[in-house]
Formats: sequence, C-alpha cells, structure tokens
Amino acid sequence: MKDIAKESFRDTLKIREVEKPTVKSMGKKVSEMSTIFEKNNTETKRIYLLRNVRAFEYLVSKIDCNEGCFGTGYPFYALGPYWQGDLPEIKEQYRYNDELEEETALDSTIWTCEDCLKKNAHKMPDLKVKCNPCKNVSEAAKPRKLINRLPDIDMWMVCKDGHVEEAQEKLSKLLEEYDIKTSDVDPVQTMEDVNEIVEQVNQGIIPNKFLPIDAHIIEHSELKRLIKSIPQVLEEAEQNNEIPYIAIKPYSYRKTWNKDEKGYNFINDFLSSFTERNFVGDLEEDLREVRSKLATKYSLQELYEKYLLSAPDSAKRRNKTMKIIECFRKRYLLWKEKAKDYYIQNKRLHDDENEK
Repeated sequence: MKDIAKESFRDTLKIREVEKPTVKSMGKKVSEMSTIFEKNNTETKRIYLLRNVRAFEYLVSKIDCNEGCFGTGYPFYALGPYWQGDLPEIKEQYRYNDELEEETALDSTIWTCEDCLKKNAHKMPDLKVKCNPCKNVSEAAKPRKLINRLPDIDMWMVCKDGHVEEAQEKLSKLLEEYDIKTSDVDPVQTMEDVNEIVEQVNQGIIPNKFLPIDAHIIEHSELKRLIKSIPQVLEEAEQNNEIPYIAIKPYSYRKTWNKDEKGYNFINDFLSSFTERNFVGDLEEDLREVRSKLATKYSLQELYEKYLLSAPDSAKRRNKTMKIIECFRKRYLLWKEKAKDYYIQNKRLHDDENEK
C-alpha cells in the first residue's frame, strides 16, 4: 500500500513529458508543487533551506572583493534571528497558488513558452525584457509568473566599492560551477529541478540540488548609507504621516534595473528579515548602532506597526500568522538586549576619552 501511495504522489507532482503542455497543465503543476512544498514544515525542510543559505555564504567567501553577505525574505522572516524553530505554514502562498490555478484553468491552448525557452533562454539575461511584450500566452502563464510561485532564496553579496563588475563575474562563475541558478536562467529546467526537490524533501531526503537563488550585489558604501538612513527616514515618515520608504536597486549577476522600476523597500526587509553573515569593516558596527537606536526609541508594537506600514499587502496578510509575529518579537528583543551592551560599551569609551 505504501509503494502505491508513493507512486501516486510522484504521479501528482511529476511534470509529465508530453509533447505540448498546455497553459492549464502548467498552471496546475506549478501550483501543486508550490503548495506541497509549503505544507511540508519538517526539520528536513529547515535543514535544507539553511544548506542553501550556507552554500551561498561559502561561495561569497571565495571572492576577494567580498565584504560579507546577507539574506532577506523567506526563510529569514520565518526562522527568527538564529534560524531556529519550527517553520510556520504561510497560508498566503496557498492563495497565490489557487489564483494561478484559477487563472489558467480554462486555457487549454499550448504553452508555447517551452519551445521558445529551450531555444532562446541563453540569450535572455532578463525574462522581463523578452517575455513581458510577448502576446503568445496569457499573462498568468508567462514564465516569470510561473517561476515566481516556486520557492527560491534571496541572497545579497556585499562588495568593496568599485568592484561590482568583478563581483558579478566571479559570482557568476562560482554559481555556475556549483550548479546554483537563478530561476530565470532556464525556467523549464528550474520547474523540473524544483519538482524533484519537493518530492525528496517530502520523503525526508536532503536534496543534492539547490533551490533557485535570487542573487544581488551591493557596494559597501551604498549598504552603509541605507542602514544609517533608517532612523531618520522612520522619524520623518511619522512626522509627515507617510509610508516609510527607502529604495534599494541592487546589481544582479545577470541583469540591471530598468529606469521605470521602483525598487525594493529596504525598510521592509531591514525590519523583518535582514540577516547578516561575515560583515567586514564598519558595517557590523553600523548595524549595531541602528538596531540599538530603533529598539531604544520604539516599543515592540510601535516598530511592528512601522514594519506593517512599509509592507506590501501580501506581507500584511502573511503576518497574521502567529509564528511570524513571534519571529518579529524575538528579533526585536535581541536588538533590545544588544542595545544595552552597545550603550554600556559606548559610555565606557566616552568616559575613557574624558579621562585622557
């Protein structure tokens, strides 16, 4: 009976090798993959996610111009500051998956993207440029729409000022060497790989393959500027009754930002998920200073409300999950605890200076 169940599960997940997949079949398969991965909140999945993060951390450490790295988004907002605890079930993801299935359910036309991508993916460093204007498939079934429903990891490399191109070149080579891809390098292969990953994690196996990675590069001085500006931006937004917003448009190892794109809201990521690793120079001290200021000036409730102000609607819905609220609380309490040490240390330095 167990073998039959396993075979049934594989059949449910597997993207069948049909000659011409339809928009409907692709929407259904991607939705199912994403939902099954989200429902699996086992220790195996937690360990696997952290394996992906540490792999990127290791690759960055091999690049001479690196000054550390950090992660944002999932799983960082869901695991708290020490990457520990049970993974919460993000029900918002189910809503997106259901929407995808509904939007593609009545479309039995051929998903022509597969043939196009197999021929042209290597020529398309940014799918948005080539796929957005295309009229051959509906908006719901375009490659970026489909792969956006699949799990990935957002990681950022910090590089020395003036070394972006060097960082892009070296990071690209290392990611290729270790077979770590962004989801838009080869979307068809990405969906096949994630299908295999989902099945293995569901069976309690740590996959050898890595999840797609959204890899960004940011210069030291730019990250420093963003971090240092946070207290003032929050204060001014409160005074002017505005949404706190700091635009961040990082470099990627594959693409650049279009001029009309707004960029990420750094405030949102900083308050909810910013998780640093191996920072070099004064960035670690900048983080301590800013976090100490925020935890001293604002209560937990006040800072949480500022986070919600800066969050998109999807994040606001997601944050109704009690375990995610608890992760935010733990992050704040850690900042609060370290703020005491920070101010005690600074007072001693100030007293020493006065004695001299």
